[in-house]
Parts: sequence; structure tokens; C-alpha cells
Amino acid sequence: MIDIDNLSRKVSYELSNSLTNALAQYNELVSLWNKKVLKNEETGQTEIPINSYLYSTSINIIKNLYENLKIKLINKVQKSLTNLKWPKQIQLDNNNNNEKIKNFEEAFISLLSLKSPYEEDSESVDIKRVRLAISTLTNPITLRFKYHFMSNTLTNRLDKPAWFFSNILNTIQHHSPFLDTIVQPLFDKENIYMNTKNEFIYDLVEIIKQKLQLDLPVLIQKVKEQPNLFDGYISEALQFDNILRNTYEYYPSNIREIELSPSKENKDDNKNKEESKVSVIIFKEWEGCSAIFTEENNFNAWVKIEKDAAENKFDEILSNKHAFDLVYGSTPEIDEFKVTESANAIVNLLENITERYKLLPNVDQQLVFLNDIQKKIITDYAKRIQENLNHLILADLQDENIHQFCRCISSLNYINKTLDYWETQEFFIHLWNGEDESLFSSTVKSYNEIIQKIEERIVDSIASIFSNSLKQYQFL
Repeated sequence: MIDIDNLSRKVSYELSNSLTNALAQYNELVSLWNKKVLKNEETGQTEIPINSYLYSTSINIIKNLYENLKIKLINKVQKSLTNLKWPKQIQLDNNNNNEKIKNFEEAFISLLSLKSPYEEDSESVDIKRVRLAISTLTNPITLRFKYHFMSNTLTNRLDKPAWFFSNILNTIQHHSPFLDTIVQPLFDKENIYMNTKNEFIYDLVEIIKQKLQLDLPVLIQKVKEQPNLFDGYISEALQFDNILRNTYEYYPSNIREIELSPSKENKDDNKNKEESKVSVIIFKEWEGCSAIFTEENNFNAWVKIEKDAAENKFDEILSNKHAFDLVYGSTPEIDEFKVTESANAIVNLLENITERYKLLPNVDQQLVFLNDIQKKIITDYAKRIQENLNHLILADLQDENIHQFCRCISSLNYINKTLDYWETQEFFIHLWNGEDESLFSSTVKSYNEIIQKIEERIVDSIASIFSNSLKQYQFL
């Protein structure tokens, strides 16, 4: 205990004289402390029992020294960043910044090397040091973010979620060269094998999550009046997550799991199984910022919004008096399928829905949109066409009715061709469970049956019209 006391006194003295000496002696103190509280491999005992008065007294001294050093080192880093005009983008090719960058490097690596008292999970110590150091870079950014997007300002608008998502993405892009070129080597020098940019993004993702949590109750409250607000947030959040995964290969270090597994050599040897266990890192999937919208209650609210909006749009499409007019008129050279206004609008509606949910990482949730919304729209469209046909069948047989029959066939054919194309696309192949012949096989079959009935009705109608026209000649 005497050596711990002597070192702690030296650290206290150097705090007022030399920050560099204070840090070196403090880290020496922590190393000594860790040895005394770790179990001896031979005896299985510790020099300082964890529940002892000696332990609690000495750990409090070390923690106080840690806090004092932390404050001074953070201030030093902040001063160096202020000289670099952070959080503005730092021009690495500007020679005037060379000395300022050097001062930052010295201050940052000092903070990064600040050890905390022993914790059982040594990896958490590295993460704690990294989080502290990275926070000096991200705190000014999150402070500005809160002012612009989480307070009563003109930039904090529910109808402009792209503004705050773009703000964070631009920040990551602007500072990536500095993080890769200047900060990452400091991590490596301290033997901290973590990705600097990943840890930087982690803090910015956290502020995005806070923003979403703050706005979500208001969005749900305004669902009936302005459903597009909720939808806009979800679309932007999904795109944001996708960019982080694909462009920056973002994967937060705090969602790794450590599992002990028997080594290959002894996995069948029960006697040595416990002694031969090795650590295996298991990487869990990052759910993304959009996970807040996929929590059960929020996800159900989202699906209901999409369903209501789709039904309203569907009714609007079919109530249009030009629903079965040809999109391109009588121009067969550019309209092979004789696409009608309603069929074209239905396909656009379906594709817009797909674009919003396709970025969801959960296949089961994607299938909810496909089965409960998109397939229902396709089924309802066929029902509306059948209702329209029943009305035509009851009417007098005329050439115009036959034209309507043909346009119904064109509408169904266009939907079928679209579904055939979708089944060749990677996204829909991924959704296919492999049990059915194909993802839309039953729907296509149903449409083909309706088309066949319409064709039969057209043949009957033409035959009837032809037969009636011949009657005027029977007495000649």
C-alpha cells in the first residue's frame, strides 16, 4: 500500500507542474493497482481483497486522480481543436495547419493513453478510453446538431427529415480524411485496434437516435392529418442506415458478443473441455437507426399508415373516369402492352411501396408489406375489373363494351408482366420462401383465369353481334 500511496502523492504534485509527468506516473499507478487486485495465477489470491477497506480507500484515490487528469487532458485536446477551427473541415494540405495538427496529436494521444482503474472486462477499458477521446471530436458536432435540429429553430422541421440526416452524412464525409490520416494512427500507436471512423460515427448515430425518439410521439400524433411526415422519416432513416452499412461499412463495436467455446483440439475431450475454452467473437447484426420504427407498436403504426395511404390512392386511381383509357393512345409502336392509366398507376403505387420497405433488414417485416398491402392491392384490382365486367355484361352488347373488355385484358396483362419481371429481381427472389412455385405464382394464375374468362366473353359477344347482324338478311 505504501508504493500506491507514494505514487498517488507524486501524481497529485505533478498535476500542478507537469501534465506529461502526472499522466506517466498515474498510468504507472494504475498498472501497479491492477497487479494488486488481479488474482495471482499460482495462489488464486489477490494482494488487496476487493471487499476490504484498503481496496475502497485506494480505489477512491485513484478515481479522483483519474477525474482530475481527465478534465485537464480534455481541455488540452479542446484547445488544440479550437486552434484548428473544429468542427469545420480541416485542410490537411494546408501547411499552416502542420503545427496545429501536431499539437492536436500530442494532446489526443495523451488523453487516449489515460488508463482507468482495473475492470474485469479488459476490452471494456479500451472502449471506455476510445469513447472518451472520440467525444472530444463529436461533442462540438452534437452540440450544433441539437441547436439546429432539436430546438425551436427554423431548421428543425418535421417535414424536412432529410436535412438532419444529410447534416450527419456530410459531417462524416468531410471529416473522414482527418480521421483516417491523423486520428487512426494514434489509435494504432496505443495498440487500440479499433476503427476510428466507426467510433466517430457511433456518437453521431446516437444523436440521430435521440432526435428520432424526440420526434416520434409528435409524428404518431399527426399521422391522421399528415401521414406523409411519418413516412418521410422512415424512408430517410432506412436510406441513412443503408449508406452507413454500404459506404462506410459501419459496425458499432459495442454489439459484439464474446462466447467461450472449446478449442478444436479438445472439443471431444470432456475432461479438458473447461480448461481449453477459447474466446470467439460473435458479430450481431446492426439494426440501424430505423430500428425505432420497427419496434412492434411503431411498426404496426407504420404498416397502418402505408395501408391506409395505399387504399386511398387505390380508390383515387379507380374512381378516375379515364382509369381504363390507354396511356399512350393509339400508338402501338411505343405501347406493346396497351397499358391503361389505372394499370400504370397501380404498378407505380406498388413500386413506391417497395422502395420504402426494401431497405428493412428484417425479411419477416418486408413480407408484411408484400402480403398485407401489395398483394391486397393486386387482388383488389382484379376484383374491381370483374365488377366492371359484370356491369358491361348486363349492358347492351356494343362495340364500345368489347373495347372495354380488351382494355381490362390489357390491364391484367400489364400487371402480370410486371410480376413476372419482379420474380427475376434479386430483392423478390430473396423474399421467396421456396415453398411455392414462385412468389407471385398464385396471383399470376388467378389473373390468367380472369383473362381467359374475358376472352371467352369477347368471343361470345362478337359471335352474338355477328349472328344478330345476319338476321337482317335472312328474308332477302
